[in-house]
Amino acid sequence: MQNENTMLIFPGQGSQYVGMGKEVYDNFSIAKDVFHEVDDALGFKLSKIIFEGPENDLKITSNTQPALMATSIAILRVLEQEKGLDVSKCRFVAGHSLGEYSALCAAKAITLSDTAKILKYRGKFMLEACPEGKGSMAAVLGSNVETVLQLIKDVKDIDVLVIANDNSDDQIVISGSVEAIDRAVVHSKNLGIKKVLKLPVSGPFHSPFMESAVRSLAKKLADIKVSKPTPNVISNITAKEENDPETIKDLLIAQVHGNVRWRETMYYARENGITKMIEIGAKNVLTNIAKKMLPNCECISIEKVE
Repeated sequence: MQNENTMLIFPGQGSQYVGMGKEVYDNFSIAKDVFHEVDDALGFKLSKIIFEGPENDLKITSNTQPALMATSIAILRVLEQEKGLDVSKCRFVAGHSLGEYSALCAAKAITLSDTAKILKYRGKFMLEACPEGKGSMAAVLGSNVETVLQLIKDVKDIDVLVIANDNSDDQIVISGSVEAIDRAVVHSKNLGIKKVLKLPVSGPFHSPFMESAVRSLAKKLADIKVSKPTPNVISNITAKEENDPETIKDLLIAQVHGNVRWRETMYYARENGITKMIEIGAKNVLTNIAKKMLPNCECISIEKVE
């Protein structure tokens, strides 16, 4: 299923939906085992929320993060068992924001149980880091990094505003105070930006507002064993491959308030000869980005297994 130039990628927050993973759960016992192990690790039936909702409960960040990871790993395990996927023989793994934890779990750097627990805490700490209604995020569409940086410079004097996710050549997510985001929406017209779309998120993630989450997550990660991933993971923070366990821990901590450098991750993949990219998990957001940025690469998304 894979070759030596295959890269596995795992989705982040925003891809979730009620019912994701239900088909593999119903049809494959190995997938069922994944969801049950996550339920046991967390001490409640997250799988019930994933499969039945309500949607508002699934959208709670501390549920969303382990839910997306569980769905990705369940599908991955089925692909390993039924389709001969060998993660260790892939070139890289990577994931968008929380998806990086899915990637590390897939590469056997963190156990499934520990990944579920740390993502539950990560979501909780991120939710608690900023009072409700103080921060927001927005997608800047049809513009490049230089123009977005100019937009930030023009409005930043009002409050915190940063690039949170540098996703692709024409899609960048900014994060900051509600006032700064609102002003960016208005001011973007002066810079010829196609569109700034406010996102339905519960906080200003990947921004300085997350400082308390950084400190809290660092304490929890200190107790989590991280092994050398096989294959190497491409870090959101460095946009290059990493395999040292202590460095990976440091980068996961920095990721909470740092910029997700996904555009550069795609370029790193291209520069290192990736010819096949497989997104494993809910929806196909990352596949669509990859298709645009890597036209000569076979890009597929898998959330069902026949």
